[in-house]
Amino acid sequence: MGAIDYHGIKVAIKEMLEDDADLNAPLPLNVFVEPDMQFAAEETPWVGIYAENRNAADSDQPLGAAQIVRYTHTLKLIVAFLGFDSLAETTRIRDDVLGRIEIALMKDRTLKGTVVTSWPIGGEMGFAINEGSFMAVAELMLNADVCATTQ
Repeated sequence: MGAIDYHGIKVAIKEMLEDDADLNAPLPLNVFVEPDMQFAAEETPWVGIYAENRNAADSDQPLGAAQIVRYTHTLKLIVAFLGFDSLAETTRIRDDVLGRIEIALMKDRTLKGTVVTSWPIGGEMGFAINEGSFMAVAELMLNADVCATTQ
């Protein structure tokens, strides 16, 4: 039986991001699967990988739908950076890390063979200003084509 390994998909993304040399220079990423949203300044840039939802649209189901179910599985990657110099510098680093994550994920659309294919669909960006510090956050929403089968 071919069950979808939802946790394995998240772990594959984590491994891809940790193993990408271009992504981990000059600042190494701290990547976590389904973490609590708590981290220290020295842990940023911080990336959390979360399962968001899955949808089995009627139009995506093959004729043998009794034996195969095709889902669009949506994952959310949250990128956070805590800076102390300026909001502009903090958001610049966040944006750079986000862009490099997008490139790293494009290098293997099958996410280490855990999905049929994957593609980014956007996400929100934001920031917060606290006394003496700046937090910049971005979402990267990622769709993945996955199948479950009884065969």
